[in-house]
Amino acid sequence: MSVVYWGSPTQANKKSLFISNPVAGASRNFPRDWSWLVASLRNHGWELGECSTDAAGDARRAAERAIRDGCESIVVAGGDGTINEVLQAIAGTNVSLGIVPAGTTNVLSAELGIPSDFEKVLEVLLAGKTRRIDLGKTNGRYFSLVTGIGFDAQMTVDMMPEVKRLVGNFAFIDAWIRAFFTHRARRMVIQIDGKRKLRLLCFMIVVSNTSLYGGTVLKFNERADIADGLLDVCILRSKRWYDVFRHFIGSVTGTHRLFDDIEFFQAKRIDIEASSPVPYQIDADPVGMTPVSIEVAPGALKVIVP
Repeated sequence: MSVVYWGSPTQANKKSLFISNPVAGASRNFPRDWSWLVASLRNHGWELGECSTDAAGDARRAAERAIRDGCESIVVAGGDGTINEVLQAIAGTNVSLGIVPAGTTNVLSAELGIPSDFEKVLEVLLAGKTRRIDLGKTNGRYFSLVTGIGFDAQMTVDMMPEVKRLVGNFAFIDAWIRAFFTHRARRMVIQIDGKRKLRLLCFMIVVSNTSLYGGTVLKFNERADIADGLLDVCILRSKRWYDVFRHFIGSVTGTHRLFDDIEFFQAKRIDIEASSPVPYQIDADPVGMTPVSIEVAPGALKVIVP
């Protein structure tokens, strides 16, 4: 992944890197061409390097190299998974993240109000307005959206990449069905901010940094604020099979807060142990098994916004 920088730095737009995932949201046989966007940024004075990812971890390594090269911003054309890789390098720095929403799901860009029209995205990047937002951190790994423990994490484990490439968001339906028949509720101990402890039979736990979850439809923690210094937690306690449908429908309609088998709270840190290992996911990527320690990183990310 060699990077060559073209263009001249100006006071407004200094050294930057453009990272693209060529197959994000597209068929592997028909990757997107971002040359017009790169050329437009350079024509507006950006000293812009360019690289594309070939394998997992490439985006993080490119971002780490960009920071060493003195880049002040990194623009990512890809989905939430590619963005998550870049977060691992730029969290806690003064490097700005620019987002071109080009993935199967683009939850962070939707949360921030970044348009899906690429020409309008170019206008947002050129305007250069930034804000600080929180991140979460699970077992040492940053996330911008959510950490899920239990059922939704099992979905990410069961997700078949080839199906996702072929049918996009419909792949989540296939994974949902697979997880429905394989995942079972577990007894868990949840410690909140090092003090209060809950001992519950849990089907799924959603720890959110954003109000959106899984696109713009599902909202388990719809009151979450991406810049309030807190994480929002939703615990689905019931183990009956038909409750799965009720919980997910409730998260769409907003009626899930009326259910007596769902717990809600906010915290700065959550520690979770299970009676037997349970998978967890970070920003829709399967990562590992419990136990997990999750904490908020207030204002850890500087991002370019409308």
